[in-house]
Amino acid sequence: MRTRYLILSLSAILGFSSASHAARDFGLPGEFLNFGVGARPLAMGRAFTGVADDIDSLYWNPAGLATFRSNQVTLQYSPLPLGGAHQYLAYGQPLYNYGNFGVGIVNMGSGNVERRDANNIDVGDYDSRETAIMLSYAHRLKQVFALGGTLKVVELDLDDRKAMGFGADLGALYTHKEFLRFGAMLRNAIPPKYKFSTDDEKFPIILRVGSSAKFFNNALLAAVDLDKTLGTPQGMKWHIGLEGRLIEALVLRAGLDSTEITTGLGFKWRTYQFDYAAGFQDLGLANRASIKYFFGGYEVDVKASPRVFSPVGLKNSTAFKIRVANRERVVQWILTIRNTQGEVVRSFQGFKDLPKRFDWDGKDSNGKIVAGGEYSYRMSVTDSKNVTEFTPERTLKILAPTPFEIEAR
Repeated sequence: MRTRYLILSLSAILGFSSASHAARDFGLPGEFLNFGVGARPLAMGRAFTGVADDIDSLYWNPAGLATFRSNQVTLQYSPLPLGGAHQYLAYGQPLYNYGNFGVGIVNMGSGNVERRDANNIDVGDYDSRETAIMLSYAHRLKQVFALGGTLKVVELDLDDRKAMGFGADLGALYTHKEFLRFGAMLRNAIPPKYKFSTDDEKFPIILRVGSSAKFFNNALLAAVDLDKTLGTPQGMKWHIGLEGRLIEALVLRAGLDSTEITTGLGFKWRTYQFDYAAGFQDLGLANRASIKYFFGGYEVDVKASPRVFSPVGLKNSTAFKIRVANRERVVQWILTIRNTQGEVVRSFQGFKDLPKRFDWDGKDSNGKIVAGGEYSYRMSVTDSKNVTEFTPERTLKILAPTPFEIEAR
C-alpha cells in the first residue's frame, strides 16, 4: 500500500506540473509569508503541509501543533541578496488534554538600499521591512484528526509608508494508521489588508494541500504538496520532499518544486536539533539554517513487537516497547488491552518507574489464554501535575492455535 501511494503521488505531481507553469507568477501583497520557514521544510522542497509534526507546523499547517507533546522553540535565519534577511522565531507549548498553542514571528528585511533622485544623485539610504506576529492553537480529535488556526498581525514599513493588517489561517491534519498523513491549509482564510492613503492591498487566499508517508520502518519520509493562489491567474504549484534517516541522530533531505532544487541535513544532539537547507535557484545558492530546542512536557508512545503472535506457537509473546520523554515526571501509568467488544482482557500498571519494555504472553487477568483475533492496546501516563496523556490506540493480532500446537500443548 505504501509503495502504491508513492507511485500515485509522483504521478499526480507530474500531471500537475504542466499546469503549474501555465501562468507566470507575479508579485502579490504578503509575498514574504510565502517564502517558507524552517530549514527542515525548506530542504524538503516546501512539502510540509502533510508532515506538520514539529514547531514549524505553526507556519505550514497550524493543525500540526496538536501532534507533539514537548515544549519546542526554534530560530531560523536566511540571508538574502543585497544585505537582506529572512528570520523566523517560534515557540510551541503543549496543553495536553486542552490542545497546544504556539506563537511565532516572521520578519523579512531588505537591508539598506541606496536612494537616488531623478538626476541619479545619491540622497541617502532607505530600507523596507515586513513582519508577521502569529498566535496559533490546535486540538486533536480522537487521535487521528486535528484542527488548528492562526491569528496574525502583519506590518509593512517601507521608507515613509507604514501599514498594518489583521488576518487568520486555518489548517487540518488527518493521520491514517500512523504512516500516512493528509493535510490542508487555507492561508489568509481571513485576508489581512494594508490600507494606504491612495489604495489598499489585500493579501490573497492560498489553498494548500499535502500528504506524507513513512517507509522502511519510518526510515524514509516522502511528502507531496500542491498549492493554488485563489482568485489569480497563477497556476498550481507543486512541491516534493524526501527525508531519510541514516542513523538515529542524522537525517538527509532533498526536495524539488517549481522554483528550486533543495537539499539539506539535520543533526540532533541531546535536546537540540540543527538543520541546514540549500536551495539552487536562478539567482544562485540560497542558504538557510535553523535550530530547535526541546524541553519540558513529555511524550509517551508504546508499540507491540511482534504485532502478530500465538501464545502456544514459536512466537509465543509480544514485547511492549515504551518511549517516554522526561520519565522523572511520571507518577502513574496504565496499559490496557481490549478485545473487539471493548472489554479489558489484561492491564498492566505501575508508579513512577516506567519500564522501557515488558512482555505479554497472551493470557488474560485470570491466567487463561485469550481467544484468537484482534486486540487493541493503549497506555495512559499521568505526570506530577496530574496531567494525563494517552498514546494512540494500536492493534495486535493473536493467532488461534493450530491442531499441531493444541496437541503439543
